[in-house]
Amino acid sequence: LFKGRLELEFALRGLNEGFADFFSFIWSGSSNVLEASVGEGSESAERNFSLVTFNYESLGAAQTGCRGGYYCIGTLWAKTLYEIYKAEGNDPANPDQRRQFFREWHLLLTTSFECETSLEIAANKTVCQEGLLR
Repeated sequence: LFKGRLELEFALRGLNEGFADFFSFIWSGSSNVLEASVGEGSESAERNFSLVTFNYESLGAAQTGCRGGYYCIGTLWAKTLYEIYKAEGNDPANPDQRRQFFREWHLLLTTSFECETSLEIAANKTVCQEGLLR
């Protein structure tokens, strides 16, 4: 057990949950998958990443607006991805745009390591130079 391991695991669990919530949004269009599963309530309300008002700076404070532990980190990660999605001019109600955004994001994630380590590969070099972003 190394120093900081528990904090790191806490954060990673949150990122995992946030990714799952955003992935659910991509396929369902809902920014509150928990409410769709278990109904309305305070727990599901604080997981609606399109509406939450707490932020990273307020986590850990007595009155953050989120009592869900690492799920709060996940909600903020999903909110960040959602805000990027909207900032690129995408409509949350458009399933084709959601899926295309995910394809582009996945491609960016899967090629970023290759861009750093294999720039000499011509096809990869083109992808890296174009940046994969609009």
